[in-house]
Amino acid sequence: MAIAVFGAMMGALYLQQRCNISKEDAAAVNTLLFLGAIIGGPLIGWISDKLQLRILPMKIGVIASLLVMMAIIYLPVSLFVMNILFFLLGLFTAAQVISYALVAESSCMAMTATAVSVISLLTQGGYVIYQNLFSILLIRQGGMHVVNGVPVYPLADYQAAAIILPIGLLVAFLVLFGLKETHARRIEGSL
Repeated sequence: MAIAVFGAMMGALYLQQRCNISKEDAAAVNTLLFLGAIIGGPLIGWISDKLQLRILPMKIGVIASLLVMMAIIYLPVSLFVMNILFFLLGLFTAAQVISYALVAESSCMAMTATAVSVISLLTQGGYVIYQNLFSILLIRQGGMHVVNGVPVYPLADYQAAAIILPIGLLVAFLVLFGLKETHARRIEGSL
């Protein structure tokens, strides 16, 4: 959700208004979200493989993402700190890549490709839902005004709409308790 909403949709506009910075500076900060994900995906996957655990690294990733997300949304921070937070958000949310391995290890050999495809569809298809839901919530706040052709929303409107992000992370955290650990091996009976 963080990449769908902040990275792909409104991160630069939010940062311009939140930190009172230029669109170039906002784009640079927003780019750190993607850099964090680029580094985090392989790093967290490697850690998960070394530990032979899938669920614990995902739980840590969700908790860390939640804390970073709350800081981005609610804490007054400097531009320097916002750079660090966006990088960390990308890094920690990359823990979602482990879900592909977990699903593959939890599925029978004949269904592995289908199961992994369903996870990919849900992950990527969720972008449409998250972005539209965020937009609806942001517009419903009613505080938008246009300055030089650019929509400007009060910080409180962003914070109200962005509540879907910590809620989504909490749901993800709770779902993890219903999953069975694979210890980086195909679960018996899945053959």
